[in-house]
Amino acid sequence: MNKILIYITTFFLVVLPPSYFKPNANEIDKRDDDVTRPGFFYYVSGKNTDIFAPPLSTNNKRIDGLYLSEFQRENGAKYVISGGLLSSYSPAKPLGFLKVKGAFLSPGNFVKKTPPGLLDSAICVSKDAKLRILDATGWAPEDWHRNTGQYNSCLQSGPTLIRNGNPIPAPQSSDQKVRMFLWKNNTLNTFICESNDATTIIGIYFGTTEETINILNKRTKNFPGCKNAVRLTGGGTGGIITDKGDKYGYDSILPDAIGLW
Repeated sequence: MNKILIYITTFFLVVLPPSYFKPNANEIDKRDDDVTRPGFFYYVSGKNTDIFAPPLSTNNKRIDGLYLSEFQRENGAKYVISGGLLSSYSPAKPLGFLKVKGAFLSPGNFVKKTPPGLLDSAICVSKDAKLRILDATGWAPEDWHRNTGQYNSCLQSGPTLIRNGNPIPAPQSSDQKVRMFLWKNNTLNTFICESNDATTIIGIYFGTTEETINILNKRTKNFPGCKNAVRLTGGGTGGIITDKGDKYGYDSILPDAIGLW
């Protein structure tokens, strides 16, 4: 029974908008309403990356979450994208491991409880603001501290879309129900990519996971392709905010976000 409840909860958190539970997400910007059109694709790239968490309050307790637009204003990044999957919306809490600027904020103790293949990557940033995406398949909670020790910040997300230049194949196991749903059904997918030319790419694609992988695997003059790519939170919590105020997707309350310069 507990396993069934975990699958149902994860499905709702990955796919449905937070307004289904609590109206803590601003409506999609009407200027960018094409983001809900199947096939919509928007991406940006940069050399420097960082992972953000809400600041400490006056009583030295960390605020549960910030709107994505607040993460942008607080940190001054050129682009900010929604971070890892959430375990709850109110308060906003990460589903997996989270370390920001050396502070451990979530222990990754959901690793063995979530559906297989869902949280299988560590998105890490070094002290010199360079992105590394690590294969976290099979990591136990204690492995996260040991394997991410050299990085300034890391968050856990997934599913992985591309690993070492190879597209992840369609899920075959019957216990990968969430991945199977994402593979076959249209939803708002946000992603981060460690590209083949050592830049970071973040973006949004409205469609299936299979279509997202096919686009990210292409190498063209304007898109260098991905060495490693991971899906971030999506559905009604996925979004990108720019320093010019442009919004693609949702401006939701989140426990973490990723910045790009």
